[in-house]
Amino acid sequence: MVSIINLYYKYVFSKRIILVFILINIIYITSLIYSSGILDGYSYIDMYKIDFEYVFYNDFVLIVRILSVVFNVFMVSLIYKDSCVNLSKYLVDKPIKKFYIIWSKLIFIFLICSSLVLILFEYYSIINVLFTPYSFISSDILHLYLAILIQNVTYVLIAFFLMSIIPSMLTSLLPMLLFWYMEINTFSQGVETNTLIYNLNKYIPNISLNNGAYQLSSDWVNYLYFNIILVLIIVFINVNKEIL
Repeated sequence: MVSIINLYYKYVFSKRIILVFILINIIYITSLIYSSGILDGYSYIDMYKIDFEYVFYNDFVLIVRILSVVFNVFMVSLIYKDSCVNLSKYLVDKPIKKFYIIWSKLIFIFLICSSLVLILFEYYSIINVLFTPYSFISSDILHLYLAILIQNVTYVLIAFFLMSIIPSMLTSLLPMLLFWYMEINTFSQGVETNTLIYNLNKYIPNISLNNGAYQLSSDWVNYLYFNIILVLIIVFINVNKEIL
C-alpha cells in the first residue's frame, strides 16, 4: 500500500501542481504578514495589542479554512485525472487490488489534507511567536487545528463520493459551493434561524466564533459517524466500478 501511495504522489504532484502549492504558500504568508500588523512596527502594534491580535487571529482562521478546503478538494479532483485513472487500471490485476487502490487513495488524500493544514498553522505560529507581541495559547491552537482538520476531511470525503459517481473537474466544484453556501448563510443568518443550515451542521462541520473561541457547530462524534459512513459508501462504489 505504501508503494501505491508513493506512485499517486508522483503522478499527482507534477511540477505545475508543486508550483501552485508554492504560490499558495507565498500568498498565504504575505497575507499573514500584512494582517499581523508587523509592517506598522513592533512598538505600534504593541500599543494596540488587543485590537491587532483580534484581527490577526480571525483573519488567520478565515484564510486557513478557505485555502485548505479549496486546495484539498482540488487534490481529490486530481486523483481522477486521466494519468491517475490509467495508473489505477495498470495496478488492478486482481479484484482484491481494488481495495488496496481505493484505500491508498483515501490515505494519500488524508496525508495531504492533514499536512497542508499543519503547514498553514506552522506559518501562523512562527510569525505570531517570533515577530508579534500577541499571546499564543498552544491548547487553543491544537483544538482549532483539529476542528479545521475535521472540516477538511469531511469536504474531501464528500468530494471523493461525488467524484466516484461523476469523475469530472466540474463535480469537484460542488463541495466548494456547499462550503461557501454554509459559510455565507451561517454568517449572515445564523445557524438557528436557517433550518437547512441547522440540519447540515449536524453532519457537515462548520466552525464559528462562540464565546471568544472557534468551535465546531456540532458534536465531533456526529462528524465521525458521518465520515465513516462516507468512507464505506466510497469503498463500496469504487470496488464495484469497472474503472477506479
